[in-house]
Amino acid sequence: MINKLKNIWHAFKQIRYDVFHIERKLIRTKYHFSLSPSKNRYILKCDGYMNHGGFFDRMKGAISIFALSKVHGKDFKLSFTHPFDLRNYLEPNRYDWTIDESQIDYNYPATKPIIGYFEFMYPWRIMLKRLGEVHYYFGYNILDRINKKYGTSFDWKELYDELFKPRYRLQQLINLYQIKTTREDDNKMPYYAIHIRFLNLLGDDNENNPAYKKLDKESADELMECCIKKIEELRQCNGNSKRYLLSTDSNVFMEKAKIRLPYI
Repeated sequence: MINKLKNIWHAFKQIRYDVFHIERKLIRTKYHFSLSPSKNRYILKCDGYMNHGGFFDRMKGAISIFALSKVHGKDFKLSFTHPFDLRNYLEPNRYDWTIDESQIDYNYPATKPIIGYFEFMYPWRIMLKRLGEVHYYFGYNILDRINKKYGTSFDWKELYDELFKPRYRLQQLINLYQIKTTREDDNKMPYYAIHIRFLNLLGDDNENNPAYKKLDKESADELMECCIKKIEELRQCNGNSKRYLLSTDSNVFMEKAKIRLPYI
């Protein structure tokens, strides 16, 4: 109970900081006072103003805000422009989420930014129904909370497929790798995807959080050997017959895996 109260108090302090410092600063910097009305839509913003997290964190935010827009009767747009334009790789599938910077309203207070990166435990401000155009800075998956609150049954894959499909060049690359990794006797050979995050432990230094410390060489080698052993155990359990895709945030581990795990 004490720990729960501490978490609530910490979340309250962070939200208070977001509202009275970060949001106020963003409004002073980018918005202008106007009595003009704004459009009835939610926009997820990945524009470099915040540390937006990794690509998948951004997709979590997009899917979550898209679901909210559906239950709140809002249009949804995704402004993903930093450090690259998402539209160079993904395009609308069945729902047009694209928007240019020139089409975005910055009329305050009809338009308002909501900074919610520290509200993943208690995202009550994110889930409020709001008037006008709202610019969300958010990177978490809250579909389960939305389904529970509104009695919906949103599914991650269904929402993603409604929003996105690969652009032609990306689809060509996907097709190429599918051809390269398909056996002649089985065009639909299954594969396992293995995802390992090391969070700076191996010295890649790709996380901003100072809490993620680098291990000494002996401990780092021991951790990598443990991961390699587990991957090999997984392969043996499946009769050595599956293909494997390795995704990791560590180039150090990736280089070792290329040598030790040639079937990856």
